[in-house]
Amino acid sequence: MRLIVVASTALLVLPPMAMAQQAPGAQQASGTGQASGAQEAPNSQQASGGGGGETQKPLIDAPYVSGSLGWHMPLDESIDNVDTSVRRGDGFALHGAIGHQYRQWRAEAELGWYRGGAGTNDGQSDTASAMVNAYYDFDTGTGFSPFVGGGVGLGWIDYSNVNVAGLGSINDNQVGLAWQLMAGLGYSLTDALMLYGDYRWFDIANVKMETAAGYQAKFADFGSHNVELGIRYRF
Repeated sequence: MRLIVVASTALLVLPPMAMAQQAPGAQQASGTGQASGAQEAPNSQQASGGGGGETQKPLIDAPYVSGSLGWHMPLDESIDNVDTSVRRGDGFALHGAIGHQYRQWRAEAELGWYRGGAGTNDGQSDTASAMVNAYYDFDTGTGFSPFVGGGVGLGWIDYSNVNVAGLGSINDNQVGLAWQLMAGLGYSLTDALMLYGDYRWFDIANVKMETAAGYQAKFADFGSHNVELGIRYRF
């Protein structure tokens, strides 16, 4: 009878003890699995970040200001209602503009000033312009950027002591419709600063001026070639 009691007691006590001895090992295995998972998580984040970590080149979308100075080469201007012309001499051209660039397109408002000689004596021709321009910049993948453009606006021309053969002198000023075409090449000195050179054809159409004797001289246009060097700063 005593043997039966001892055997029964052993059967009740030994299985829980065996399970208690196995529990630390299971906890170690579970802890190892958690550590491995914790180590894998950063790696998976790194792998995910590697796929989206590349940065794209930002689009050019910024305002700018520009200024240029150059050589003004006006053409001799014929008078439509008289068989004669006004001789015009070379001078300088000056331009300043404020605009906005979006990708390869630019739009700007521009003020210009031209000065040169005119007439058979030491007469002077001054021209001011207020223009709205549009440009297209060609992307070459380098620091060089060719461009073309055009503009329309108003031109004011002033003749001071300009002698015209057969008509006498002109001291008058008038305003007319102006237009221009531009082409040039820019070079990026920095991300914001560009040096450029351009050619510009500028013209004021259909202008009438009065001579000292009261005669109305009709000019079909006032055209000029202009070569300039300038700087453009993008904010």
